[in-house]
Amino acid sequence: MEVLKNEPVVSCVPHVFISRKNASAGTASITTSLAVIDSMIESGWWVSVKKHGGFEEDAIREVSERIHKDPWRYHLKCSEYGVMPLNVAETELLEKARKQVKNCAFALQAYMDSFIRGTHLANAKSIKKIALEEKFMYEQLRDFFRRAK
Repeated sequence: MEVLKNEPVVSCVPHVFISRKNASAGTASITTSLAVIDSMIESGWWVSVKKHGGFEEDAIREVSERIHKDPWRYHLKCSEYGVMPLNVAETELLEKARKQVKNCAFALQAYMDSFIRGTHLANAKSIKKIALEEKFMYEQLRDFFRRAK
């Protein structure tokens, strides 16, 4: 764990260990969602999409910030790294964030597929499967975004 905290050394560490470090308990969808939401805010789309979709992002934002501060706590095997697992309140907040992601994933993925190309975020796949649970809504919003470009 200490080796992976040292950024200059990370480039020398085999990819399998880097992915284990980042393979948290299904949290990629949360951090990716926040990155897309922030992009939508910058481009002026989020307020309208949030209002018309009835989406919330408070838990997504809070959990994502916590994950970035201490990713080890959100890892499936956190105890193997000598880190205490999430307490009840943190687990409830994590579940709330997951529900918020599930509610807005189709809109976020539609935005990604329409506006975010050629960036590292464009390659993110963590919300695609969730988004396609609402395939019709995803396709409608994606087509809307593409026409609006």
